[in-house]
Amino acid sequence: MPKKSKQYMWVLHSPGKGGGPPIYLYEYLGARNGEVIQDYLEGYKGILVTDGYQPSTPS
Repeated sequence: MPKKSKQYMWVLHSPGKGGGPPIYLYEYLGARNGEVIQDYLEGYKGILVTDGYQPSTPS
């Protein structure tokens, strides 16, 4: 990683089931667009909370 570069951290949270502990996963994925998180969310069904970031797309 370069000394000065913009990095983005993704934080995923699972509240735990059946009295189990919650799980927090912190990942640096190098970008903020939705493509970088698709593998993590494949097959996921539930609530997704985001910061509302909408990357610009070329016309």
